[in-house]
Amino acid sequence: MIKLRKSSPRRYIFTLTLLFAAQHILSTTSSADVDQNVTSPAHIGEHSELIATRLSRLKFEYDESLLVRCAGRVRTSGELTSLVCYPNETPNAARRVIRLINTTLDNRRITAARLNGQLVEVRMNFSVLLQKSGGDQSVRIFTHHFMNSDTLGADYFSAQRVATEIWFCGQRRFAEILRARVDKSGMAHDIDVSNVSISDACKRNIITAVNRSRFIPAYVGNTPVESDFVEVFYN
Repeated sequence: MIKLRKSSPRRYIFTLTLLFAAQHILSTTSSADVDQNVTSPAHIGEHSELIATRLSRLKFEYDESLLVRCAGRVRTSGELTSLVCYPNETPNAARRVIRLINTTLDNRRITAARLNGQLVEVRMNFSVLLQKSGGDQSVRIFTHHFMNSDTLGADYFSAQRVATEIWFCGQRRFAEILRARVDKSGMAHDIDVSNVSISDACKRNIITAVNRSRFIPAYVGNTPVESDFVEVFYN
């Protein structure tokens, strides 16, 4: 007759511990596999409603339209830094609008970007459009800089450059607008730096940095698409 061996409480607890550890490893691995496929741009999310609410308190005296383009650096923590906003024109309301955008987003966390499941630091564009016609005044927030609105529509996300490449320029006080084409796989080409006020060495450094950069492509809904990309470099 075979006698069954009794398990000690210590062995039983040890077995349960192993089972829980194995389950945790399997669940972590499966979620990591899923996360590796996640690529999503940074965006201001619910803060866009707060911006619109605050800007709606600014009353335009005359019928007019004001477009303010903004660009900033979004850290992996969601912190928005180096925010620069500039209007398409310079009406009297532009300064107040830009000041309100800055104070609304100051010290706020926004949704950080992910590339292949990893949180990444990126350069992000967004725009604010204020319009008054008759007695109606409206505020709209867009997740792009309007360069592709004729082909991609009004509700797309601009391509975002992963901010890991470093460029150097010894010149003081300059601003440069860089344009490029970013394909749906996140590669940049047709890079153009046209400002004649900076040196050729500065241009080469900027172009080299962008050439080496990775990009989150533009998105229409959940679909990556090719688009024009804009970034403002300044010192």
